[in-house]
Amino acid sequence: MPPDPKKTYYDRKNSRLITTNVAATPSYWDNQWRSNRLKEVIEQESQSRFTESVTRKFIKAGEEAKILDGGCGRCGVVLSLSRAGYDAYGIDYAKETITKVKELYPELKIQNGSVTNLPYVSNYFDGYWSLGVIEHDYTGFSSVIAEAYRVLKPGGYLFITYPVFSPLRRVKAFLGLYPEWKYTSQHTDAFYQFVLDFRGTDKIITSFGFTRVYHRLHDGMKGIKEETPLSKIFCKYLNNSQNLLVKFVRAVLNILGAPIAGHIQLTVYKKY
Repeated sequence: MPPDPKKTYYDRKNSRLITTNVAATPSYWDNQWRSNRLKEVIEQESQSRFTESVTRKFIKAGEEAKILDGGCGRCGVVLSLSRAGYDAYGIDYAKETITKVKELYPELKIQNGSVTNLPYVSNYFDGYWSLGVIEHDYTGFSSVIAEAYRVLKPGGYLFITYPVFSPLRRVKAFLGLYPEWKYTSQHTDAFYQFVLDFRGTDKIITSFGFTRVYHRLHDGMKGIKEETPLSKIFCKYLNNSQNLLVKFVRAVLNILGAPIAGHIQLTVYKKY
């Protein structure tokens, strides 16, 4: 039987989860990112201080510090890092999106292209951000990491995030609460993304010559909401409320819930 759309399966063979949906092609992302309020959306995305705060821990801001966002999407991160004083670049294979963003922000150093074949010389960047990219390729992400290693300077940093096979998700897999992934063409054709095992992913990335210098689980609230259906209404209320006390509770749950239920793995690697 074909897999259900937008469902999560357990890939026992590789100790990871697999989510089905529409294939994450350039046209898929162009459709996802299309908006009549594109500039407003980009400005909102650029207000997040997540990438800036993490980057500052390892790379001092300044025009000489070149940072690439590989798979930059609507380019909110590129805009944020540029305004923070970095020499920021972005590349994405969603051509329509990049074209529209360039019209809105002609000063941004962004272009259409592939993260598996970057149009930059070797040893060029001080930092490379990969935000939710490597999980979308069914054939694996080695070519992405190889290119990241090539374009980073010695001493440069790779900042990478992906959906992670958290302790909560492992318990659910052990209890048989996910259907088993089947290696059939019907299943692989419906592939959307992996929820990756940290240890296995870390082993692959360090095999290219990177050294891990930092790692942490993030977004405990989203992990709780996605993996415990009874909490969805409560979590939705917390996410939508502008009440200061509710915002405080949301922040606490995000932090306290992350080690057990974190949705996202952030890891920082250094090229020596």
